[in-house]
Amino acid sequence: MIIKKVYKIYNLENLHFEKHKTETQKVLLLHNVLYYINNISENKFPFELYVNMKWSIEHIIPQNPKEITDFELYKNWFAEQVKFQYEGKELENVDILDQLKSKKSFEDLKTDELLVGRIDELVKLFANRTHQINNLLLLDRYTNSALQNDLFEEKRKKY
Repeated sequence: MIIKKVYKIYNLENLHFEKHKTETQKVLLLHNVLYYINNISENKFPFELYVNMKWSIEHIIPQNPKEITDFELYKNWFAEQVKFQYEGKELENVDILDQLKSKKSFEDLKTDELLVGRIDELVKLFANRTHQINNLLLLDRYTNSALQNDLFEEKRKKY
């Protein structure tokens, strides 16, 4: 019974950051070990630093859109989320991106209650996937803090 439970947690489809933080960090570390062993990347994980520093898990696509106060950044965040969430799949309501792009400000967006409701529904769906393993990265706490809640492209430039 315990073995089945452990196996279920470590099944990558079930691994969820908020529910299994320690296990998620172990799997991310294992991923880096395998990258090193198989010589997959020229960039090597700093194992010596892992032993001596505190580490945390970074969400590649930010988990807190409410902290985004710049409307253009918010629109970019939403488009990134849609791209990430629907990779390879067709979004049923493609018009939602066009409608959001047509808005000039948060105040302008608030006047369209139907669009706000549709966006809120999608954001709730995004929240669960944001904590899955394919959106997570193991980083030292200093680097993670420096990246803050920036969008992916901004994080990539910094790191």
